[in-house]
Order: sequence, then C-alpha cells, then structure tokens
Amino acid sequence: MLKIAAVDDEKHALERFKTIISSREDVELCGLFDDGDDFLAYIRKHPLDIVFLDIEMPEKTGLELAEEILTVNPDILVVFATAFNQYAVEAFELNALDYILKPISQERLAKTFERIASRLRPAQKTTARKIHGNRIYIQCFSSFEVLINGTAVPFSSAKARELLAFLVSRSGAAVSWEQITETLWYDMDYEKAHNNLYATVYRLRKWLTEQGTPQILECKRNRYRVIPDQFGCDLYEFEKAELDGNRAKMKLLCKGRFMEENGYEWAYPKEAEIEMKILKALNKR
Repeated sequence: MLKIAAVDDEKHALERFKTIISSREDVELCGLFDDGDDFLAYIRKHPLDIVFLDIEMPEKTGLELAEEILTVNPDILVVFATAFNQYAVEAFELNALDYILKPISQERLAKTFERIASRLRPAQKTTARKIHGNRIYIQCFSSFEVLINGTAVPFSSAKARELLAFLVSRSGAAVSWEQITETLWYDMDYEKAHNNLYATVYRLRKWLTEQGTPQILECKRNRYRVIPDQFGCDLYEFEKAELDGNRAKMKLLCKGRFMEENGYEWAYPKEAEIEMKILKALNKR
C-alpha cells in the first residue's frame, strides 16, 4: 500500500483530494497539510511514498518545497497540482512524477497512479545506494561532462546541466539565487526566472540522487554551491597546477577551451582568463 500525502494552502482543495483518493484501496492517506514546514517536519519522522504539491502557496511555493523534500527524503515522488497552467508547464519540464491541473478528476488521477506503478519498482530505490561511493569526475575543458567511474552520464535536463556547470565554475564558492537567475535566466522577468530556478534545482537534485551523487550539491539559505572535495575536476586540477607553478600539467589539462562545446555565454570570461594564464605560463622561463 502506497503512503501518500497532499500539501495545499486551500483547505477545500485538500478536502476534495481526500474525497477523490478515498475511493482507492491501494493507498494510505497519511496527511493533509496546509503548511509546507509542517509537512517537512512530518516526513523527517515518517515514511512516505508520494506527495501531491500545490504550486501557488503564499509562504513557500511547491517548487521550493519540492527542493527541500529532496534534501530530507529523495525517494519521495512528487506530483504537482495547480490551477494555473502554461507558465508552470513550461517551467516544469522536469522529472516530477506528474503534473495535474485542478480540479483533479478521478480519471486524471488514475493516469497518475499508472505512472506511479511503473516508477515504483523494487530495484529503483536501491540504485543510488549501489552507485554511491563510485568515483565522480567532472570535466570542464572542451565539453562539460560528469563521469562516474570513467563513463559520461547523460543529463535529463540541459538547464540542470548548465546550472551544475555554473556552480562548478565557481570552485566551491556559494552563489545566491539572485546571481544564478541573473546569469542563467537574464532575459526573463523576476517571477518566471525564480520559478525556473527552483524547477531546475529540483531536477538537478533528482538527477544527482539517481546517480548516487547527491553529496556534491549544497544549498543553505538560498545560496548554492558544489562541494569540491566530493569529486575530481580538471578545472580544479588546473587551478592547483597554476598555484604549484606546474606549467606542463596546466597545458596537459587543457584538452580544449573551457566548456567551448556548450556555448554558455557566462563561461566566455572564464575561458579568456584561462587562455591568458596558459599564455603567461608558457612565456615564463
């Protein structure tokens, strides 16, 4: 039996959800929450399989809450439910289990549970534990790639890949959400950029968890960073070689320009900086 819960700031929506879900014999409704922090406190102490999240909530959006859920229990599947459509549909091309428009119908809910059945296979939840501990190496020169035991792992989201690349380029320094949105979504208005950030962070966390590597990303007080001592990286090796005055290793590591194949505009200044360092090192006698 699946343990489920719902979070929505509108009590009538929660009551409707309770009525609809009561007809299913394969689920146990563990709670209805109108406050995200109360829900987080609950899942710290109780097991849960699925949560249905409203997106538009006053204190904490469903996007923000989904991100925090992953830090508490990455195995919980998230279904987003909202009365709003297009802006969120575009923002949410992520690995959430499903996305439902309110009012939720029995027919639409049945489709969601079909997806749940296909996702919750016994082997699925052990994947991260089996992979955990494998060697993680991040490549920044030529093309940005994440390699696990020497094999490049494909990303499920191009924007999640770019976000990770941006954080790696900061060499472990914490970056505020404002800095990230101004860099990755500079052409969007505040609200849409903010929503896109939380959707992308959610998707990145989900992807990292699936690879067994959630420990490389940290978020505290809306500031994000990677943890450099949790993975190898050619950029960091280059920076160390520069400090050590190892010109041969600096040249060896640069098997291409910094993220040149990705076309990230924000990476161009870093690319130019690295090129200048190489030229300076080669001209030294």
